[in-house]
Amino acid sequence: MGGAGYEDARMRSGPLRYISTQVNLFWVISIIILNSRSRGKPLQNIQTQLRKFLIEARKQAGLTQIDLASALGKPQSFVSKYERGERRLDVGEFVQVTKALGVDAIEMLTRLIGSVR
Repeated sequence: MGGAGYEDARMRSGPLRYISTQVNLFWVISIIILNSRSRGKPLQNIQTQLRKFLIEARKQAGLTQIDLASALGKPQSFVSKYERGERRLDVGEFVQVTKALGVDAIEMLTRLIGSVR
């Protein structure tokens, strides 16, 4: 049933490639965050910046917290809590939120990386 080359080709195509790229970018950001902590930039500032980007994207999309929560199939408190910093989004939630906002997750993370430096 195909060798390693076949498996490699499948992983480089379609949605799997996109998901793989997103997961890899999250690992890169995690490393940047850990390195920034050792240079004195607290993790809290990075989380604050990400929250600002998400709030800005929601407002630019013309969505209320209720609209976004409805699109995600979540209660309004879900959006409110991550926007206020009471909870953090995991990888899957972040991807769902950016998709609902019509924003590319990779572009937002790239922007976040740029703001950390």
